[in-house]
Amino acid sequence: MEVSNNRRKYSKELGDKAEIKFIELMKGYLKKNNYPINIKKSNDYQDRRLHIDYYINNKGFDIKAKRHLETIWLEKKNVNGYDGWLLGEAHYIVFDILELNSFCIFKRQDLYNHIKDINEYTTNKYEHNKIYTRSKWGKKDELIKVTYNEIKHLEVFKISYNKQTKLF
Repeated sequence: MEVSNNRRKYSKELGDKAEIKFIELMKGYLKKNNYPINIKKSNDYQDRRLHIDYYINNKGFDIKAKRHLETIWLEKKNVNGYDGWLLGEAHYIVFDILELNSFCIFKRQDLYNHIKDINEYTTNKYEHNKIYTRSKWGKKDELIKVTYNEIKHLEVFKISYNKQTKLF
């Protein structure tokens, strides 16, 4: 089962918008708190293989667009069976959680530690805290669905935006 070009294009546009907005807000946050502002877009290899969208003060950030309080997918394996972003090299994972009007920042390793002992598989996308796979449809991905409430204790910080700056 191949991802359609339209779906791929739509996902990329959502991701690009979220990245741009997060970087704008992060620059303001860093400036306001007198932190250095050293922001660099990753190259294609870093983005696709290391799962890093941006380096901010020499730390890798992977930014995830359009997440919801009840549905946050954590990716162990991607659709091709390669290590997903949870096993990448980003220091931080950023979720744009729509209901919170906020970018919520987590340490990637903390998220991984939270789910590393989960070993029950499911093909039901509505189940939480199980390894969801679409292997019966020819996909090799492994995803764990969690809620924001289950992981909010791991949040490092959040950057809020008002409804006028909402991305979607």
